[in-house]
Order: sequence, then structure tokens, then C-alpha cells
Amino acid sequence: PCSTLSTPTKNNLRASGTLWNEKIGRNWRLSSTMPNAPANLWEVELVSTSHSDGGEHRRLVAEMEQLSPLVTSRFSRSVLPVRSCRGFFVETFLPREKFEPLARSLFADPIVEQAVVHAQGRSLPSTTITVLRKPGVMDPASRSAEQALSMLGAGETMVRTFHRVEFEEGTPTEAARFAASKAIANEAVDQIIAGTVHEEHLTKGKGYAFRRVDVPIREMDDPALERLS
Repeated sequence: PCSTLSTPTKNNLRASGTLWNEKIGRNWRLSSTMPNAPANLWEVELVSTSHSDGGEHRRLVAEMEQLSPLVTSRFSRSVLPVRSCRGFFVETFLPREKFEPLARSLFADPIVEQAVVHAQGRSLPSTTITVLRKPGVMDPASRSAEQALSMLGAGETMVRTFHRVEFEEGTPTEAARFAASKAIANEAVDQIIAGTVHEEHLTKGKGYAFRRVDVPIREMDDPALERLS
């Protein structure tokens, strides 16, 4: 996926039919522009079926095994992912009974996976890590999904993709976050969320404060360089 920072203009977004908020740019909440028609925010998990070979999850487990020495050195224990999936956050004016059939037909390959629709904001344990693109980072898959939903009659929608990993019970939150940051996330362009995903995680974001950090690489021994990497 492309990780180029996008700087869309107001006129370009209006021309493409994308909602625009004068104060903060592209606004996640559709209902803020149409208060008389409150939007619904759905979470679509793509869960592997019994016909799937589980290849994607096996690759993740293999990556975690390679990271095990580094994780153990930091947290005095290894971490084990017990489940992983990808999915979409979708904001739409459609009610559940109309959105679910579209989600199943559009997002899932029925041979190897099924689309499970939840109301966004459901409670998740801190051992569940969700990774999604930071606001302002291009996500071609979400844009394609918005266009496809529009063509299928869903009207105006907003979509964010995510990748989710569930670690075994008792895994320290920071250990789970660290492992996910190395295996499935790029912290330059991704958000890493432990536990429940709240609506504020899906908003435009906030400004960055930059500062210079000098790292004395020449003076570091091998363990220090490994921790730095």
C-alpha cells in the first residue's frame, strides 16, 4: 500500500464528491454535515473460514517467532498471536440490515473468509491490537471501497482499513504494542491502538511537534544497536 502523505485541496475534494469540513478538512463524521440524518459507524472484520489455509496468520506467527529474542530482552517474555484478521471501519447512512449484505458481497471472498459486522466501539481487551493508517496518509484500498459502495447504492460513505492481532491472555499491553509495531505496522504512517477503538481514533488527528535527537551510534555496542533497530 502507498504511504505517501496526501495533501488534497478543498476544491479537488468537492469536485470528487468527497465531504469537506471548512475547519478540519476531510471529516470522518458524515453526520456532522447532515445532522438530520445521523450516520452509522460499522466495523467489518474479515474472518477466515474452515476452507482457508490460514497462510496469512501463519506468516504472522513466523514473524513473531523471529522477533521473540528482541521482545524477550525487553519484556522478559515472548508474545504469541492467537488470532489475526483485517477489516474495514465504514461510516454510512445505511442501517445494519441494508449494510450487512453489501459488506458480505463486497469485502469478503466467500470461499476463504466471511465478513462479520459489529457496531464500532465494542469493548476489546488490551491484548487486542488494531493497526490503521494515520489521518492524512493515503489508503488506496479505503478509497476503492468507498467508490464500490457508492456504485452499489450505499450513497456517501467513509472507509478506513485496519489490521488486527489478538495476543494470548495475560500479554502485557506494551509488549503486544511493541510486537505489533515490528511485525505489522510502520509507526511513521500507522496508528497502533490497544484495546477498544474509539471514535476519536478515527478523526483527523493532531499536529506534530518535531525535535532533534542525537544518537551516538559509534559508541553503541551490539545489544544497544539491536535495541535501537
